[in-house]
Amino acid sequence: MIDVILDRILPQFCSVCGEEGSVLCFSCISTIDVSGVFLCPDCDRPSPNGEVHVGCSSSLDQVVAVTSYAKSVAQHVVRLCKYDYIEMMGEKMGKMCANLLGSPTSKLDFQVVVPVPLYKKRFATRGFNQAELIGKYVADTLGVKCEDLLVRSRATARQVDMVGEDRRANVKDAFSIIKKPPRRVILVDDVATTCSTLTSCADVLRAAGCDYVSAVVFAKG
Repeated sequence: MIDVILDRILPQFCSVCGEEGSVLCFSCISTIDVSGVFLCPDCDRPSPNGEVHVGCSSSLDQVVAVTSYAKSVAQHVVRLCKYDYIEMMGEKMGKMCANLLGSPTSKLDFQVVVPVPLYKKRFATRGFNQAELIGKYVADTLGVKCEDLLVRSRATARQVDMVGEDRRANVKDAFSIIKKPPRRVILVDDVATTCSTLTSCADVLRAAGCDYVSAVVFAKG
């Protein structure tokens, strides 16, 4: 609602091309390659359907992404949602994630959508959880439930400038279960780089009884 009011009061310009009318115009967002990125969550090499390679090890069985974060327009979508607090970008990411999951290429089987949670202070600052916006759109589109089964039990540092081991240490034991999960769940987030956050969530879900944990993200770094 706030987005609609601001649109009427202040002119908006596309953050990519500068065209007036929207913070991200249809022409620019249409350039995003939505064919999917499918990499093993352990070794980060190409893998059919994003499944863990034989010989690799991860609490995540499968990870799929709509597009690559290296593409500039994808970065704009994430940053507009995450740092400029424009909620409608979460809906756009959710639509693209839902379209990918509904395609024959994803081949994911799950009973419930689980958003990666924010810590309470960050949620209070932002006013929403972008993963939850994406997750609800995915769940509504595919006809499954979106449930908050996890809570971020401690604050974690921003990971944008971290690498490998630092990212894993940052989110180790950062999540707790708040409700017993079904056997097959799919985690949802906006971006995955090393999959450390998703893996930390999957560790907790596995310990609570999940047999299969997959994940979908808008962009893979």
